[in-house]
Amino acid sequence: MQVQHDAAWIKRFSGLSKLYFTPTFFGAEHIDASRPAMYVGNHSIYGVFDSPMIIDYLYNEHKVAVVSIADHSHFYIPLWREIFRKFGAIDGVQEYVREVMRQGYSILVFPGGGREVLKRQGEQYQLI
Repeated sequence: MQVQHDAAWIKRFSGLSKLYFTPTFFGAEHIDASRPAMYVGNHSIYGVFDSPMIIDYLYNEHKVAVVSIADHSHFYIPLWREIFRKFGAIDGVQEYVREVMRQGYSILVFPGGGREVLKRQGEQYQLI
């Protein structure tokens, strides 16, 4: 499986997010770029903004090119699919994830996925 990771494009997109958001990264001293790891986030409606900043930070500050595990629906839309691939995302099929892990990539997952983004009445600030 070939993973795409367009670092320059990710940096530009992350820069747009940073016009509004000011991220702070805690625990970065524990990142060991010599070993694959799993990075886990709490997905929000702002996932389109925070994911690029996380991916950019890990790559440019720690030289960790992560593979994002994305919901299948992102890969049904032609242009959107290409954008996700530029971020190093793959379809979250179990065999694909196993393969990139075998290749030694670190992975980025948001366990709640789309359901986490689209919370129902009264579910705000709850991890689904």
